[in-house]
Amino acid sequence: MAAALVTIFKSSALVVLVLAELQASKGVENATPNQACKTPTDINPQSEDSDIMYIYNETSRICHTVLASPKGSNVFDNRIKCIQQCSTDQEAKSCTSAPANACSKEKMEDTNPASCDDIEKDTFPAYYYNARLGECTEYCVCGYPKPRTDEMNFFMYEESCEFWCGGYKEYIESKANQG
Repeated sequence: MAAALVTIFKSSALVVLVLAELQASKGVENATPNQACKTPTDINPQSEDSDIMYIYNETSRICHTVLASPKGSNVFDNRIKCIQQCSTDQEAKSCTSAPANACSKEKMEDTNPASCDDIEKDTFPAYYYNARLGECTEYCVCGYPKPRTDEMNFFMYEESCEFWCGGYKEYIESKANQG
């Protein structure tokens, strides 16, 4: 009889422990890392100084773009700052993959991937994020990449590249130093 009571007591204690652990994990799961990561409620897209900014969405737990004032609370001027500050698990494949549709010696005769000057066929300059250098670099694109995906390292403008990937190298280095 005593053995049965001990077993029941241990089982009850185990159940309480498991329930407490589940409750604690829900609290952590729903918590945001800091105040800057609270989903803003005061976004005014009609504001005169509105621009495309990043916010952290507490429900989806990802950083995404919105039209908001840069002076607003809980907004970020680039995706990497949002990801870093809010500790999302978002990947940044668009900052690490090879430049999309880069002209190369295999595709054309002796060309410099950074220049489209010597190529006449369906080419134009664009930008890719060079993760090794930590900067956006111009290159020559041979044909518009289709279908266009968010994972492509391809940006029509340097500003778009910076908005999407600026600070990625520093972010990765800081993560490596932490763990």
